Amino acid sequence: MSDIVAPNAQEQQKVSHWSAYNKALVDRGDLRVFVTQKVLDSWRATTRGKNGRPATYSDEAIKLVLTLRTLLNLTLRRTEGLTKSLFQEMGVDLPVPNYTTLHRRMKALSVEFETTVNEHIGMPIDLVFDSTGIKIRGRGEWKTKPNDRLNVRDWRMLHIAMRTDNFQIVAMDLSTCKKGDGQAFVDMMATMEKGDIGKVYADKAYVSKECFNLIHQKGGTAVIDPRLDLRLANPKMVRENPGLKQRNDILRQVHEYGRSGWKERSRYHQRSLVECQMYRIKACFGGRFRSRIHENMVTEAKIMVFILNKLTSLGIPRTILAA
Repeated sequence: MSDIVAPNAQEQQKVSHWSAYNKALVDRGDLRVFVTQKVLDSWRATTRGKNGRPATYSDEAIKLVLTLRTLLNLTLRRTEGLTKSLFQEMGVDLPVPNYTTLHRRMKALSVEFETTVNEHIGMPIDLVFDSTGIKIRGRGEWKTKPNDRLNVRDWRMLHIAMRTDNFQIVAMDLSTCKKGDGQAFVDMMATMEKGDIGKVYADKAYVSKECFNLIHQKGGTAVIDPRLDLRLANPKMVRENPGLKQRNDILRQVHEYGRSGWKERSRYHQRSLVECQMYRIKACFGGRFRSRIHENMVTEAKIMVFILNKLTSLGIPRTILAA
Protein backbone atom coordinates (compact mmCIF):
# COMPACT_ATOMS: atom_id res chain seq x y z
CA MET A 1 0.00 0.00 0.00
CA SER A 2 1.01 3.61 -0.46
CA ASP A 3 2.42 5.74 2.33
CA ILE A 4 0.27 8.69 1.30
CA VAL A 5 -1.12 10.41 4.37
CA ALA A 6 -4.42 12.26 4.23
CA PRO A 7 -3.93 16.04 4.61
CA ASN A 8 -4.52 17.44 8.09
CA ALA A 9 -4.56 21.10 8.99
CA GLN A 10 -2.62 20.43 12.23
CA GLU A 11 0.09 18.28 10.65
CA GLN A 12 2.92 19.50 8.45
CA GLN A 13 4.04 17.07 5.79
CA LYS A 14 6.88 16.79 3.32
CA VAL A 15 7.53 14.76 0.17
CA SER A 16 9.72 11.80 1.05
CA HIS A 17 11.19 11.25 -2.44
CA TRP A 18 11.44 14.70 -3.93
CA SER A 19 14.06 13.93 -6.60
CA ALA A 20 12.02 11.07 -8.11
CA TYR A 21 8.79 13.06 -7.93
CA ASN A 22 10.47 16.08 -9.51
CA LYS A 23 11.60 13.88 -12.42
CA ALA A 24 8.03 12.59 -12.81
CA LEU A 25 6.74 16.17 -13.05
CA VAL A 26 9.28 16.90 -15.79
CA ASP A 27 8.37 13.70 -17.67
CA ARG A 28 4.71 14.76 -17.73
CA GLY A 29 5.64 17.33 -20.36
CA ASP A 30 7.14 14.71 -22.66
CA LEU A 31 4.70 13.99 -25.52
CA ARG A 32 6.41 10.63 -26.07
CA VAL A 33 4.47 9.42 -23.04
CA PHE A 34 1.47 9.28 -25.38
CA VAL A 35 3.09 9.04 -28.85
CA THR A 36 4.41 5.52 -28.45
CA GLN A 37 5.68 3.12 -31.09
CA LYS A 38 2.85 0.74 -30.27
CA VAL A 39 0.27 3.36 -31.29
CA LEU A 40 2.18 4.26 -34.46
CA ASP A 41 2.39 0.59 -35.47
CA SER A 42 -1.41 0.30 -35.23
CA TRP A 43 -2.13 3.65 -36.89
CA ARG A 44 -4.08 2.36 -39.89
CA ALA A 45 -7.45 0.67 -39.44
CA THR A 46 -7.80 -2.99 -40.25
CA THR A 47 -10.47 -4.12 -42.74
CA ARG A 48 -13.54 -5.48 -40.94
CA GLY A 49 -15.47 -6.81 -43.95
CA LYS A 50 -18.42 -4.44 -43.58
CA ASN A 51 -20.27 -2.56 -46.29
CA GLY A 52 -19.27 1.02 -47.03
CA ARG A 53 -15.99 2.83 -47.18
CA PRO A 54 -13.43 1.30 -44.81
CA ALA A 55 -11.97 3.48 -42.07
CA THR A 56 -8.49 4.88 -42.71
CA TYR A 57 -7.44 5.38 -39.08
CA SER A 58 -7.66 3.00 -36.15
CA ASP A 59 -9.32 3.95 -32.88
CA GLU A 60 -5.87 4.20 -31.30
CA ALA A 61 -4.86 6.80 -33.90
CA ILE A 62 -7.96 8.93 -33.27
CA LYS A 63 -7.48 8.56 -29.54
CA LEU A 64 -3.87 9.77 -29.76
CA VAL A 65 -4.75 12.90 -31.74
CA LEU A 66 -7.65 13.72 -29.42
CA THR A 67 -5.36 13.15 -26.44
CA LEU A 68 -2.97 15.79 -27.78
CA ARG A 69 -5.95 18.10 -28.30
CA THR A 70 -7.23 17.66 -24.74
CA LEU A 71 -3.76 17.78 -23.18
CA LEU A 72 -2.86 21.08 -24.86
CA ASN A 73 -6.41 22.53 -24.89
CA LEU A 74 -6.54 23.05 -28.66
CA THR A 75 -9.26 23.31 -31.29
CA LEU A 76 -9.63 20.42 -33.74
CA ARG A 77 -8.03 22.41 -36.57
CA ARG A 78 -5.01 23.39 -34.48
CA THR A 79 -4.73 19.80 -33.29
CA GLU A 80 -4.52 18.62 -36.91
CA GLY A 81 -1.73 21.10 -37.60
CA LEU A 82 0.13 20.22 -34.40
CA THR A 83 0.06 16.49 -35.14
CA LYS A 84 1.34 17.03 -38.69
CA SER A 85 4.25 19.16 -37.49
CA LEU A 86 5.01 16.72 -34.67
CA PHE A 87 5.16 13.76 -37.07
CA GLN A 88 7.34 15.78 -39.44
CA GLU A 89 9.84 16.55 -36.67
CA MET A 90 9.82 12.90 -35.56
CA GLY A 91 10.32 11.66 -39.11
CA VAL A 92 7.07 9.66 -38.99
CA ASP A 93 5.57 9.07 -42.43
CA LEU A 94 1.91 8.60 -41.52
CA PRO A 95 -1.26 10.45 -42.60
CA VAL A 96 -3.01 12.63 -40.02
CA PRO A 97 -6.82 12.69 -39.66
CA ASN A 98 -8.38 16.04 -40.47
CA TYR A 99 -10.64 17.92 -38.07
CA THR A 100 -13.89 16.68 -39.63
CA THR A 101 -12.78 13.07 -39.26
CA LEU A 102 -11.88 13.70 -35.62
CA HIS A 103 -15.27 15.25 -34.91
CA ARG A 104 -17.15 12.39 -36.60
CA ARG A 105 -15.15 9.54 -35.04
CA MET A 106 -15.19 11.10 -31.59
CA LYS A 107 -18.87 10.34 -31.04
CA ALA A 108 -18.49 6.55 -30.96
CA LEU A 109 -14.82 6.27 -29.95
CA SER A 110 -14.00 3.63 -27.36
CA VAL A 111 -11.60 4.99 -24.75
CA GLU A 112 -10.16 2.61 -22.18
CA PHE A 113 -8.44 3.85 -19.05
CA GLU A 114 -7.16 2.18 -15.89
CA THR A 115 -10.06 0.15 -14.50
CA THR A 116 -8.31 -2.67 -12.64
CA VAL A 117 -9.61 -2.37 -9.10
CA ASN A 118 -7.87 -5.29 -7.43
CA GLU A 119 -4.26 -4.85 -8.50
CA HIS A 120 -2.97 -7.14 -5.74
CA ILE A 121 -4.93 -10.35 -5.37
CA GLY A 122 -6.60 -10.61 -1.98
CA MET A 123 -6.05 -6.95 -1.09
CA PRO A 124 -9.22 -4.84 -1.42
CA ILE A 125 -8.59 -1.21 -2.22
CA ASP A 126 -10.22 1.91 -0.81
CA LEU A 127 -12.22 4.21 -3.07
CA VAL A 128 -13.39 7.79 -2.77
CA PHE A 129 -16.32 9.19 -4.77
CA ASP A 130 -17.14 12.76 -5.74
CA SER A 131 -18.43 14.91 -8.61
CA THR A 132 -17.77 18.32 -10.11
CA GLY A 133 -19.46 20.53 -12.66
CA ILE A 134 -17.83 21.29 -16.00
CA LYS A 135 -19.22 24.14 -18.07
CA ILE A 136 -20.15 23.70 -21.71
CA ARG A 137 -21.46 27.16 -22.48
CA GLY A 138 -22.24 30.52 -20.85
CA ARG A 139 -20.67 33.86 -20.05
CA GLY A 140 -17.56 34.20 -17.96
CA GLU A 141 -17.81 34.38 -14.18
CA TRP A 142 -16.98 38.09 -14.13
CA LYS A 143 -20.09 38.86 -16.21
CA THR A 144 -22.48 37.27 -13.76
CA LYS A 145 -25.54 39.43 -13.04
CA PRO A 146 -28.58 38.59 -10.93
CA ASN A 147 -31.81 37.88 -12.83
CA ASP A 148 -30.09 38.13 -16.21
CA ARG A 149 -32.18 36.01 -18.56
CA LEU A 150 -29.47 36.26 -21.23
CA ASN A 151 -26.89 34.77 -18.86
CA VAL A 152 -27.75 31.18 -19.80
CA ARG A 153 -25.26 28.53 -18.67
CA ASP A 154 -25.16 24.81 -19.11
CA TRP A 155 -23.12 22.25 -17.22
CA ARG A 156 -22.28 18.58 -17.16
CA MET A 157 -21.52 16.69 -13.97
CA LEU A 158 -18.37 14.57 -13.96
CA HIS A 159 -18.58 11.77 -11.38
CA ILE A 160 -15.43 9.82 -10.53
CA ALA A 161 -14.32 6.96 -8.30
CA MET A 162 -10.65 7.22 -7.31
CA ARG A 163 -8.28 4.90 -5.50
CA THR A 164 -6.81 6.42 -2.34
CA ASP A 165 -3.47 4.62 -2.64
CA ASN A 166 -2.31 5.71 -6.11
CA PHE A 167 -4.81 8.39 -7.28
CA GLN A 168 -5.94 6.21 -10.21
CA ILE A 169 -9.50 6.88 -11.38
CA VAL A 170 -11.18 3.49 -11.81
CA ALA A 171 -14.67 4.58 -12.88
CA MET A 172 -16.38 7.70 -14.22
CA ASP A 173 -19.74 8.91 -15.39
CA LEU A 174 -20.75 12.07 -17.21
CA SER A 175 -24.33 13.26 -16.83
CA THR A 176 -26.58 16.26 -16.89
CA CYS A 177 -27.32 18.12 -13.67
CA LYS A 178 -30.59 16.18 -13.36
CA LYS A 179 -28.76 12.96 -12.49
CA GLY A 180 -27.90 12.81 -8.82
CA ASP A 181 -24.64 11.66 -7.25
CA GLY A 182 -26.36 8.62 -5.79
CA GLN A 183 -27.61 7.40 -9.17
CA ALA A 184 -24.18 7.90 -10.74
CA PHE A 185 -22.66 6.03 -7.77
CA VAL A 186 -24.86 3.01 -8.52
CA ASP A 187 -23.81 3.03 -12.19
CA MET A 188 -20.10 3.23 -11.35
CA MET A 189 -20.21 0.57 -8.63
CA ALA A 190 -21.94 -1.80 -11.03
CA THR A 191 -18.66 -2.10 -12.97
CA MET A 192 -16.75 -3.41 -9.93
CA GLU A 193 -16.46 -6.93 -8.63
CA LYS A 194 -17.44 -8.12 -5.17
CA GLY A 195 -14.48 -8.41 -2.82
CA ASP A 196 -12.31 -5.88 -4.65
CA ILE A 197 -13.51 -2.94 -2.56
CA GLY A 198 -12.40 -2.01 0.95
CA LYS A 199 -13.55 1.30 2.37
CA VAL A 200 -15.75 3.68 0.39
CA TYR A 201 -15.39 7.38 1.28
CA ALA A 202 -18.06 9.86 0.21
CA ASP A 203 -19.89 12.97 1.37
CA LYS A 204 -23.52 13.60 2.34
CA ALA A 205 -24.76 13.23 -1.25
CA TYR A 206 -24.28 9.45 -1.01
CA VAL A 207 -26.27 8.60 2.15
CA SER A 208 -29.20 6.94 0.36
CA LYS A 209 -30.13 3.37 1.21
CA GLU A 210 -29.34 2.35 -2.41
CA CYS A 211 -25.72 3.45 -1.96
CA PHE A 212 -25.31 1.65 1.37
CA ASN A 213 -26.98 -1.51 0.04
CA LEU A 214 -24.65 -1.58 -2.96
CA ILE A 215 -21.57 -1.10 -0.79
CA HIS A 216 -22.78 -3.98 1.39
CA GLN A 217 -23.36 -6.19 -1.67
CA LYS A 218 -19.84 -5.50 -2.95
CA GLY A 219 -18.31 -6.37 0.41
CA GLY A 220 -17.14 -2.84 1.17
CA THR A 221 -17.24 -0.65 4.27
CA ALA A 222 -18.99 2.70 4.02
CA VAL A 223 -17.32 5.83 5.41
CA ILE A 224 -19.98 8.36 4.46
CA ASP A 225 -20.71 11.57 6.31
CA PRO A 226 -24.39 11.38 7.43
CA ARG A 227 -26.78 14.29 7.11
CA LEU A 228 -27.93 16.04 10.28
CA ASP A 229 -31.55 14.98 9.74
CA LEU A 230 -30.83 11.23 9.48
CA ARG A 231 -32.26 8.89 12.10
CA LEU A 232 -31.55 5.26 12.93
CA ALA A 233 -33.31 2.79 10.68
CA ASN A 234 -35.66 0.40 12.50
CA PRO A 235 -35.01 -3.38 12.49
CA LYS A 236 -37.57 -4.00 9.75
CA MET A 237 -35.85 -1.52 7.42
CA VAL A 238 -32.47 -3.09 8.19
CA ARG A 239 -33.79 -6.55 7.31
CA GLU A 240 -35.11 -5.23 3.99
CA ASN A 241 -31.97 -3.12 3.33
CA PRO A 242 -28.91 -4.80 4.92
CA GLY A 243 -26.69 -1.87 3.99
CA LEU A 244 -28.51 0.35 6.47
CA LYS A 245 -26.76 -1.51 9.30
CA GLN A 246 -23.56 0.27 8.33
CA ARG A 247 -25.39 3.60 8.25
CA ASN A 248 -26.78 2.92 11.73
CA ASP A 249 -23.27 2.13 12.97
CA ILE A 250 -22.01 5.44 11.58
CA LEU A 251 -24.86 7.36 13.25
CA ARG A 252 -24.11 5.71 16.60
CA GLN A 253 -20.41 6.57 16.33
CA VAL A 254 -21.23 10.18 15.44
CA HIS A 255 -23.50 10.35 18.49
CA GLU A 256 -20.83 8.80 20.74
CA TYR A 257 -17.69 10.59 19.56
CA GLY A 258 -19.11 13.67 17.86
CA ARG A 259 -18.87 14.37 14.14
CA SER A 260 -15.24 15.55 14.32
CA GLY A 261 -14.26 12.59 16.48
CA TRP A 262 -15.90 10.13 14.08
CA LYS A 263 -14.10 11.69 11.12
CA GLU A 264 -10.73 11.30 12.87
CA ARG A 265 -11.37 7.70 13.94
CA SER A 266 -12.72 6.63 10.53
CA ARG A 267 -10.07 8.55 8.54
CA TYR A 268 -12.88 10.29 6.69
CA HIS A 269 -10.43 13.03 5.73
CA GLN A 270 -9.09 10.67 3.07
CA ARG A 271 -11.95 12.13 1.03
CA SER A 272 -9.90 15.30 0.60
CA LEU A 273 -7.72 13.36 -1.86
CA VAL A 274 -10.49 13.40 -4.45
CA GLU A 275 -10.84 17.17 -3.98
CA CYS A 276 -7.21 17.42 -5.07
CA GLN A 277 -8.05 15.32 -8.12
CA MET A 278 -10.93 17.64 -9.00
CA TYR A 279 -8.53 20.57 -8.78
CA ARG A 280 -6.18 18.81 -11.20
CA ILE A 281 -9.03 18.31 -13.67
CA LYS A 282 -9.88 22.02 -13.62
CA ALA A 283 -6.23 23.13 -13.65
CA CYS A 284 -5.14 20.82 -16.47
CA PHE A 285 -8.17 21.06 -18.76
CA GLY A 286 -9.66 24.45 -17.96
CA GLY A 287 -12.99 23.42 -16.46
CA ARG A 288 -14.86 23.66 -19.78
CA PHE A 289 -15.71 21.20 -22.54
CA ARG A 290 -14.79 22.14 -26.09
CA SER A 291 -17.28 19.66 -27.54
CA ARG A 292 -20.95 20.57 -28.01
CA ILE A 293 -22.49 17.11 -28.53
CA HIS A 294 -23.06 15.05 -25.38
CA GLU A 295 -21.54 11.88 -26.86
CA ASN A 296 -18.40 13.84 -27.76
CA MET A 297 -18.30 15.28 -24.24
CA VAL A 298 -18.34 11.76 -22.82
CA THR A 299 -15.36 10.85 -25.01
CA GLU A 300 -13.59 14.07 -24.02
CA ALA A 301 -14.16 13.30 -20.33
CA LYS A 302 -12.80 9.75 -20.76
CA ILE A 303 -9.70 11.15 -22.46
CA MET A 304 -9.25 13.53 -19.51
CA VAL A 305 -9.31 10.56 -17.16
CA PHE A 306 -6.95 8.61 -19.43
CA ILE A 307 -4.47 11.51 -19.39
CA LEU A 308 -4.64 11.96 -15.62
CA ASN A 309 -4.10 8.25 -14.99
CA LYS A 310 -1.20 8.19 -17.44
CA LEU A 311 0.50 11.18 -15.84
CA THR A 312 -0.17 9.87 -12.35
CA SER A 313 1.44 6.54 -13.24
CA LEU A 314 4.73 8.37 -13.84
CA GLY A 315 4.96 9.23 -10.16
CA ILE A 316 2.94 10.71 -7.31
CA PRO A 317 4.02 12.56 -4.16
CA ARG A 318 4.40 10.27 -1.17
CA THR A 319 4.36 12.33 1.98
CA ILE A 320 5.54 11.74 5.54
CA LEU A 321 4.97 13.78 8.67
CA ALA A 322 7.62 16.45 9.07
CA ALA A 323 9.72 16.16 12.21
